[in-house]
Amino acid sequence: MVAITLGSGATKRSQRILEELIKKRGAKLMGSREFWLMKPNNESKSKRSNIKIAVEMANTFGKEIAKKIKN
Repeated sequence: MVAITLGSGATKRSQRILEELIKKRGAKLMGSREFWLMKPNNESKSKRSNIKIAVEMANTFGKEIAKKIKN
């Protein structure tokens, strides 16, 4: 199971609750990440869309999880 938390910027509590629910159900949590719509998703001062950056980061995260599962 993978947890992805999406929010405007303050997602720590939501991420923790989601992870706890997954574990309570007996699922193995392979990874968890948070992404934001408003708060910058990376430290660069890029003028690129923050949402596009979040989508790219989520895709990269998915590939990382796929590699974990494959191994």
